[in-house]
Amino acid sequence: MPSDGLTESSNTKQRKNKKVGRDRLLLIDACISNKVALILRNRGAESLSLSHLGLKDLGDPAILRVIDDEYPECVFVTADDHMPVEHHEEVELFRPTLAIIDPKVGKGYEQQTDEEAWKWEVCMRWAHRMQDQEPHTIKRYNAGGGRTWRKPRTPRSIDPGQKKPRVVRKPSDGPVPVAKPYEDYEQLRLEED
Repeated sequence: MPSDGLTESSNTKQRKNKKVGRDRLLLIDACISNKVALILRNRGAESLSLSHLGLKDLGDPAILRVIDDEYPECVFVTADDHMPVEHHEEVELFRPTLAIIDPKVGKGYEQQTDEEAWKWEVCMRWAHRMQDQEPHTIKRYNAGGGRTWRKPRTPRSIDPGQKKPRVVRKPSDGPVPVAKPYEDYEQLRLEED
């Protein structure tokens, strides 16, 4: 048990048969455009973004706790390749299913795409595989599909022009906000141009 006061939730203790399949929720992290969730939803995949749930400003430990409490069967799709290393205790405790977009733009894509378009490409191409991903696993997805995640060889670096990282709420900072219910899914539908 972690020494910082984290305790295993009842969801973590009681989960045995998690839902796997095409109707499994893909929860899209704030580091990926919330439009990805909208497009996936329009294509028939169950998907929501942290922005739609009012959770985009939470730090990773708080997000992992909300996932465990309210969306235990979802696949959390993120582009944060360092999350399992930086938040090892929380990942071990809550055992989320993580689908991580490979930060390295694939061969043949370098000239025609930027980082944001790369995230879109990988999410759109492999959403069905992400939904079928084995529960409690961490996979890194790229142009070739999903592979078991391995610790990045290089530490995280922040470019001077890059935004500062999100403020991370520690579990000791008080209760984690509850995700607002999102029942009006029709608002998420993209309007035809």
